[in-house]
Amino acid sequence: TPATPAPAAPTPAPDASDRGAACGSSDLKRWQDGGHKDFHAEIHDCAAPCLGGELCSTDCIHRLSYTKPCAKCFGESVGCTVSKCLFQCMGGESAACMSCSNAQCRPTLKRCTGLPF
Repeated sequence: TPATPAPAAPTPAPDASDRGAACGSSDLKRWQDGGHKDFHAEIHDCAAPCLGGELCSTDCIHRLSYTKPCAKCFGESVGCTVSKCLFQCMGGESAACMSCSNAQCRPTLKRCTGLPF
């Protein structure tokens, strides 16, 4: 008898960064009402006490009135910065840290959120 093919493994849910435009109209309003201006401070205020942890940062950003899918994009950006720019960002927000984060993580963040940066 012919062998029965193994069932396909379930497809994992995509990361928010894979979906694109995860932020909705309420997130856009929040962004336009000060989120864009306060972006770096808010990300830092969430990332620092979370020690750069993605899930903790996501929860913190969600508490700043962003929807969970949108906050996940920001949390993933924090995780990206930790994994790709740790050396440059060890001393805090610096020109080297910003340059690395902008080059390595910002394009994915922009695609993920769909927000105007």
